[in-house]
Amino acid sequence: MSEKSNIQSLKEFAKSKNRSCHSQEYEYPLSPMMVRKFPKYKKQVYMPVNHQQSSHLVWFSDHYNMGKAAELYVFCGAFIPVDFPTKAYLNIRSRNILDRLNIFKKKGLKTGAHSFDSKVVIKTNHPQAAVKLLSKARLQREIIKALKIDLALSISVNEVEVGFVPSLKGKSHLSILNSQIWFTEKGDLDPLMNAIEEIQKYAAPSTH
Repeated sequence: MSEKSNIQSLKEFAKSKNRSCHSQEYEYPLSPMMVRKFPKYKKQVYMPVNHQQSSHLVWFSDHYNMGKAAELYVFCGAFIPVDFPTKAYLNIRSRNILDRLNIFKKKGLKTGAHSFDSKVVIKTNHPQAAVKLLSKARLQREIIKALKIDLALSISVNEVEVGFVPSLKGKSHLSILNSQIWFTEKGDLDPLMNAIEEIQKYAAPSTH
């Protein structure tokens, strides 16, 4: 399925949820001097998860830049504003067997909650803010549940640029992020929507 049909699928999904779907598509110009003879696109799509528009599903791809850092130029996820320094980042992923076997690998940040720390790997450049954000046991449980939706998912704060979403522009944002492919099917999107709504109940809203 092409990304163009993906966007149409997302619009149909939004319509089924009685939500608006906003999309922008930019075609990079071709030049007679260029070896490349086929168009490349930058695509941005977002839709509110709830009627209050306090959380959003977001999709982004930039085929012109994929060769530089693909993990940053193709992503989708569910996003909320969150109280976290805007210049700091946080990444949480499920701990796997390789993490347990490699005793020399850096273990990442610890929150002090063993039941949570034993299941995840946390990386951040602002430990104090990360520990504060993750201090609620209920939020920790919802994060663990969200990560179980798909192995490709991580919990990410401020790792991708989503300024094209008005309610997220200039704010710190937490996401349930897939940095590999776009989710476009109801069976993948419904769990994301439910999970981000639960996480939002326990994550402090943005003040940055």
